[in-house]
Order: sequence, then C-alpha cells, then structure tokens
Amino acid sequence: MKEWFKYEYGFVNIDTDNIYFTNSGNWSETIELEEKGLQKSNIIRKIRIKLFWVLSFAIGIFLLYLSMVNGRISILLIIGLPIGLFSIYNYLKTEIGSRFKLPISKIVSIAILSNNVSIEFKNFENKIEIEKLPNIEEKGIEILEKIQGKILLL
Repeated sequence: MKEWFKYEYGFVNIDTDNIYFTNSGNWSETIELEEKGLQKSNIIRKIRIKLFWVLSFAIGIFLLYLSMVNGRISILLIIGLPIGLFSIYNYLKTEIGSRFKLPISKIVSIAILSNNVSIEFKNFENKIEIEKLPNIEEKGIEILEKIQGKILLL
C-alpha cells in the first residue's frame, strides 16, 4: 500500500509501516525522514519564513506610505500588494509543515472532525504527542478512516 494526500501545510505519504509528513509529497523525500524526536529541529526554517513575512509586510506598508506621501495612492499597489502577499503565502505554506515519519504501530488514536484530523501517537521517546492536520482533502479522510479502523481492531 502506498497512498498520499495533501493537507494545508504539506503532504502525507503512507505505506504499510509508516506515515510520512513531507513538504513536497515526493516519495524520495521520505527516505531521509526520521522518527519524531530524532529529526533535526525545524525552528530555524520556521523563523526564516516568519521573518520573510514580517519583512514583506513592512515593505508593503512602506510602499503604501510612500504612495500616500506623494499625494496619490496607486490602485495597482492597493490591489497588487494583497494579491502578491497571498500568492507568496500559498507558495510557502508547505514549508511550515512537519517533516518526520511516524510508525503506524505507535499511533494511539486518530480523531477526525470535518476535514481536520488529530493524530495522537508515541514519539521516539515514548512520550504522547499530537499532530494536527488542518484542511485535509477528501481522499486523505478516507485513507485515515481505514487506518483508524485498523487501530481500533488492535
């Protein structure tokens, strides 16, 4: 079994033994992933993305201020800036998502509410953690319901 689906911040790849949380959904990316608790921290990557957003917003405000000082507000700026920022956000939001593998045997429970899922599992150190997956596509809900049924049988 090899399945995959998209959620708001990335992709989930599933085989018979593991669930992989990736940024691209590419199976070659799953080879290097380590179990939660063993992987390198994503803190630097997340700080860089947040810094990019702060700088983008500050530049946008500065450009808006400059256009107001000149006595005319460019309609292109008013429309283009939000559209540009939204486009950049959609492009970069998968970089925010988690990157690790989760053995299916370590899943404690899967809670499905509408198109949002919470997976409760034991990490590498056997501590309980919860991974939340917002805005999962319908295909993903169906796949996780199958896994949920298997977990309930154990």
